[in-house]
Amino acid sequence: MRAAVRTDLVLRLHTDKDGLVWYGDHEQLATNTCLDAWDFFETETFLEELDNARVVRLLGTRANSTLVVKLQERRAGNPEFAKKTVWLVSPASVPGCWLRDDPASVLHHLWQPPFGASLLGCWHEMTTADYSTYAMIDTLGDKPGREVPEVTRRIAEYHPAWDAITFVRGVDEDAACRLLADIIDPRWSRHPSRPGRFSRLHAHLGLTPENMAACTGDGRSGFHFNRATNAVRVWYNRSAQRGIKEPGDFLGQVLDAHGDNLAKGLLRGTQRLVEFVSAVWLDVVSPRHPESGFDPAQFFRDAGAVKAFEQHRTACKRV
Repeated sequence: MRAAVRTDLVLRLHTDKDGLVWYGDHEQLATNTCLDAWDFFETETFLEELDNARVVRLLGTRANSTLVVKLQERRAGNPEFAKKTVWLVSPASVPGCWLRDDPASVLHHLWQPPFGASLLGCWHEMTTADYSTYAMIDTLGDKPGREVPEVTRRIAEYHPAWDAITFVRGVDEDAACRLLADIIDPRWSRHPSRPGRFSRLHAHLGLTPENMAACTGDGRSGFHFNRATNAVRVWYNRSAQRGIKEPGDFLGQVLDAHGDNLAKGLLRGTQRLVEFVSAVWLDVVSPRHPESGFDPAQFFRDAGAVKAFEQHRTACKRV
């Protein structure tokens, strides 16, 4: 007689720096499967473990992008698995970079979340809106500046923030794909008490006066310089024409407002880009909230730009 299938298990998954999948369940804190994510999902033993789980938890990181993609694909192809809850967890729920490098510590924090892990945005149930980001990361690879594959560009068209990206005049779409992959999820960088503040995300992307000065050839670069230069390249590039007073050139207008201070103009313009992209992104994936919902009138404060973006968003809607 076949044993009854348990459906009360909480399964925790994590990919280490070598690309190997670790898991923890009700009996074991942390076990190295010695398999990458592709092989993990081809192994019958671990598929049974997934099917037996009631809840699956994992960090929403670049390293776990393939796991997220494979979990979503299994959801799409298996109606029973689609009923299970998959929680994506902010990397900030594991305090300290040194702990995030230790798979056993990561799985421990996923099992017993620390105080504060329940703050706004630290945990959320995975939806199809998350899939595009991690699929883009998975197809991009982890080499900075690598050519963006065509499959990544096709996925990007379904991204929650793509309406914002394509509204920007002269946008470099390849750089934009890399920017979205660097952000991963704006909820991971949310301020715990001020959801409309983006200072943590700016820091994550290296948007600092030091890096902007280095971009203009004045001084040495600082932390996350590659992320910062890529974010600048999204809008400040050879395709963009300066001095055009059109709604989609609102970032160029920020640059022009700073006159000869190019470094400061690049910093403020790129920060504005990130805030725009993140606000539209959050408006799609987060429950509506008075302080976090995107209001074009509050962001642009220009009736022409508001109308132009609303028309652009309507035109971008997929049937």
